[in-house]
Amino acid sequence: MIVLTEAGSRVLSIAQWGMPSSSNAMFHAASRRLDKQRVTHRSLSFAEIRRCEPDRGVMTIQNTMAQNWEKWLGPEHRCLVPFTAFCKPVRETGGKYIDAWLRLASDGQEKIGFFAGIHMKGWEGVRDRKSGRQVLNLFAILTTDPSQSVQEAPSAIPAILTTMQEYETWLSAPWPAAAMLQRAVPHSMIVPV
Repeated sequence: MIVLTEAGSRVLSIAQWGMPSSSNAMFHAASRRLDKQRVTHRSLSFAEIRRCEPDRGVMTIQNTMAQNWEKWLGPEHRCLVPFTAFCKPVRETGGKYIDAWLRLASDGQEKIGFFAGIHMKGWEGVRDRKSGRQVLNLFAILTTDPSQSVQEAPSAIPAILTTMQEYETWLSAPWPAAAMLQRAVPHSMIVPV
């Protein structure tokens, strides 16, 4: 479930997690599949293989300067992704990774927060071979470097929005203003579940 702007109003919409992979990534995946099919002497064209190549999608986006994401950064493609808690892998003392559940700090009541996200409607493609071609609404969340409270996390954490002003800025402001929200929240705002 995501919150987006539609005809000037905020609406809840159902979308599947995972924006489309870059055309370069899909080209390489299709090329690998074509190489495998040459070994088995199957004769499908590269165009047909590429059309049927599964794209499991990109779940998180940290580098918004990458060419693949430029077209999705306008207000018409931004969304809010609600959450009450999120999971990050953290390294234990022995080096093993475990899942750490985190949430927004609160006075005891469960607090709903929002991740900064981007979305697209009407993507047509293949998520998995069994389902075949589908038309789907998709989204991904933006990430950033971890705050001090989750510094032991080996990767980025979601960009979290916490105020009505941040929600409004994310959903409607020009990109330079919205981009400032792709940052870690203060470490005191994130606590273990």
